Amino acid sequence: AIGVDTHVHRIANMLGWVNTETPEQTEAELTKVLPKKYWVDINRLFVSIGQQCRNNIQLEKFLKKNKLIK
Repeated sequence: AIGVDTHVHRIANMLGWVNTETPEQTEAELTKVLPKKYWVDINRLFVSIGQQCRNNIQLEKFLKKNKLIK
């Protein structure tokens, strides 16, 4: 299983990987689209980013700066 907390949930949605309302829905959808070998790493990466970008405005700026969203 993919560990999906609030950080993973909001980043996956902001990236457009999923369109879900709960972390549980996000986990179910990510398991369909993300290869299993990335499940642990995606949690670590997104939690780290989410802790640094404490709100959606900071997160959106970060993702745009790194050309991950328009």
